[in-house]
Amino acid sequence: MQIRTRLTVQFTLWVTGIITLAFLAIYTQMRLVTHEDFRERLRKKAITSAVLLLKVEEVDSVLLRTIDLAKRDLLHQENISILNEHREEIYTNNDKVHFKLGTDFFRQVENEGGATRQQGDFDVIGVPFHDRGKHYTLVAGAVNEEGEERLRSLRVTLVALGAGMVLIIALAGWIYAGRALRPIQKMIRDLQQISPSELTSRLETPRHLDEIGRLTTIINDLLTRIERAFETEKQFVSNVSHELKNPLTKITSQLEVTLLRPRPPEEYQKLLESLLEDTRDLNQLANSLLELARLSAVRNGQPMETVRLDEVLWDARDHVLKINEHFHVTVAPLQLPDEAVHLELPGHGHLLRLALQNIIENACKFSPDHTARIELNREPSAFVILVSDRGPGIPPEDLANILNPFFRSNATSQTKGHGIGLSLVSRIMALHGGTIRFEPLQPGTCARITIPQQAF
Repeated sequence: MQIRTRLTVQFTLWVTGIITLAFLAIYTQMRLVTHEDFRERLRKKAITSAVLLLKVEEVDSVLLRTIDLAKRDLLHQENISILNEHREEIYTNNDKVHFKLGTDFFRQVENEGGATRQQGDFDVIGVPFHDRGKHYTLVAGAVNEEGEERLRSLRVTLVALGAGMVLIIALAGWIYAGRALRPIQKMIRDLQQISPSELTSRLETPRHLDEIGRLTTIINDLLTRIERAFETEKQFVSNVSHELKNPLTKITSQLEVTLLRPRPPEEYQKLLESLLEDTRDLNQLANSLLELARLSAVRNGQPMETVRLDEVLWDARDHVLKINEHFHVTVAPLQLPDEAVHLELPGHGHLLRLALQNIIENACKFSPDHTARIELNREPSAFVILVSDRGPGIPPEDLANILNPFFRSNATSQTKGHGIGLSLVSRIMALHGGTIRFEPLQPGTCARITIPQQAF
């Protein structure tokens, strides 16, 4: 069932229920008033008959019956009876109608000053009456034909009016639901026209910033993020293809040239060494790409572990020294807290180690003496790791792109690498709530890694 139909049905049912309750209350109140008025008429007619019979000496039961029958306001099948204190009938104006009243009826008349009963179509009342020290009971009953006719007319009117109102409400609800859902229907049509090849399209933002306006803004923001993700993916695939193409082309060229003619063993030895170097380059690129994929998996919910920041730092230093025997890493005296627990944090030890390895390796690679210097400081609200080198530095125009995947500055084009390391570092720091930025030195560059204390 469509939302428009569901809203119309729910709206109609709710309003129909409210109207039904209101009409029931009106009808019930009208019925009570009608019966009360009729019984009051019976009471007055009974008292009038009793006064004429008991207080006017000239009036006897025969004359009173004649008077009652001559009245123009005679009720349908009216019966007014007067009973003495022994409950014996001393007067009645209609011998054809009799009421079966029990002892509890007369007891209620005596104790409560009156009683009412419903016998079939008859409304029956009992009224006590006193005259010259004697006690009488007045019993009056009749069929409220006129009142019932008014109630029937009221029922027909309410049913017809209710049915008409329900139809009007259903139509109004259908129109109102359609108008309310019109922006959503337009949004659906616009979204159906957006394809992966046209991600630059956006939904039209309504003038009023209501729920639909906020939803439109959220969807536009989502489309912007999707567009960026697609562009990043395209750029990533293009860069990976380019990075893979260079070593593969080099390997293929060397093999083709070598196979043109037989060569002495020393040339084959040189070829194998060159192929091994290119293979290692490909292996390093593959490992970097795998780390990027692993980082995406970690972002999707892999639980963190408790790691010690100083141990991660030392492990990263040792790994860099094993990679290249020409690298040197000096560590400034660490200002460690008295309790080792203050160096623990929830995180991914492997990723933190990988980030520090990349930063330290870059520092060693670009320093003329292949030396990097590390400091670990604790500030009031964060831990700060400083990794400095004495290289040529980063040109100011490259700072905005230095953390993008596969970006390589012209100043580093002669140094082997793929431009993935710093992008990995940036993403790992973001995963841990930290940041990385580069500060110029004279000479060299300092990489400043900050991890807020609340991330621990």
